[in-house]
Amino acid sequence: MAKTSKQRIDAPAIPTAELPAGSAPEAAMLPLDVPRTITLKGAQKTLSYHFRRITAADWQAFFAAIVHQTLQRGPVRETVYESETAQIELVEKALKSVDGYGDLSSLKNWKAALPLTHRLSVGVVLRNVGESSRPRETAQLADLITIELDAFWSAGDKGKATLYSGLVHRFRQPSIAQLRHFNFETARVRVEGTAENGITTYPARQLVAMRIYDELIEEVDGYSVDGKPLVGIENIQREMDGAHKAEAALALFSQGDAVRVQ
Repeated sequence: MAKTSKQRIDAPAIPTAELPAGSAPEAAMLPLDVPRTITLKGAQKTLSYHFRRITAADWQAFFAAIVHQTLQRGPVRETVYESETAQIELVEKALKSVDGYGDLSSLKNWKAALPLTHRLSVGVVLRNVGESSRPRETAQLADLITIELDAFWSAGDKGKATLYSGLVHRFRQPSIAQLRHFNFETARVRVEGTAENGITTYPARQLVAMRIYDELIEEVDGYSVDGKPLVGIENIQREMDGAHKAEAALALFSQGDAVRVQ
């Protein structure tokens, strides 16, 4: 049987040079409640994708649909990690309308008619969030643990993609029970067949991370709802984007300086 691994395999961040037209440097607060528009710049035209707000249930379905498996066929072992289909499904589920393709009224299913490469590009932008590129501070003992994220986000009809850097999430220290639950659930694998001829399926760590985020979060900085800073644990649990929850909680359980025993 394949050895259990906790290695993270995530979609790569989009380089700034490849962002949709109108990308900008850091901004003050990320508006969680403003519907998102993502603009793609083609050779001859500009295409706009308008979304409803993506819910926690949407993100849960997205993470659950990612395939991460090891296939063992005698001496041959193959690893499969496939998230593109899940990204396309997320786009189709949350997409309200598009501009730039002309008249779509004659199409039976206009969403299915959109180019796959366009839907995939937009899906990558929707989940473009990760731990901050700024170096972590030296580990200090404290009641709250601070995690910072960077994210590209576009809100409003114009579809201007903006880099929000240093988005702060402050967590309570996990209890032993919570550590055990996280480690147990993220290490769980399902094996079908035998060690010589079988399939090992790895869990969606982001689903576990989203749940434990709500248990441990205390404060956030850099986010707004209704034009005001997002404050209060219940408000954060309800309003925070699911992809940001997952990334912050996963970073929480990997935080700390690199050390060695002397």
